[in-house]
Order: sequence, then structure tokens, then C-alpha cells
Amino acid sequence: KAILSRTRYAEDRLRSAGLEPLFGGIKFRELAVKAGNPDAVNGGLARRGYSGGRRLRGDFSSLEGGLLFAFTEACSREELDGFIEALSGASGEKA
Repeated sequence: KAILSRTRYAEDRLRSAGLEPLFGGIKFRELAVKAGNPDAVNGGLARRGYSGGRRLRGDFSSLEGGLLFAFTEACSREELDGFIEALSGASGEKA
């Protein structure tokens, strides 16, 4: 139950930050996000002290620009907020 709540919270925060999940429906632990330029986003996250997402294009050619991020029940809302802020900032950077 806690992980569903955390994942839903993260999805809501992503949307409020102007980022779009790639898929609808219920999510469990993971969110796929449309990132535009995954290399730039992952680089921006690394500069902010966060791990980047898994590029989805290698597994699914139709998901160009998609990144997969995982969340656990151990992540606090404050930690998720910090990550979403970093992701939002990194998404606005140019390569």
C-alpha cells in the first residue's frame, strides 16, 4: 500500500512540474517519463546528485525520449520532491 501511495504521489508531482508520464493507469514502483533528450536529462540529474533513468529506446524503439525511474516505499515525500525538482530542472536543460 505504501509503495502505491508513493508512486501515485510521484506521478502527481511530475504532472504538476509539467512532466508527462508515458503511460496511464495504475503504476507500481516505476514511472516512464517523456524526457525529450534522455542524455541531457540524465546528465542534469547526475550534476544534481541523482541517478538517471533507464533509456527506453533500446528496448522499445517507439519510446524514443522515454526514461524509466523507480521509486520505493523507503523514499520520503521530501526525497521525491527533491528528485522531481531536479528532474524538472534537468528536463529544461539543453545538451
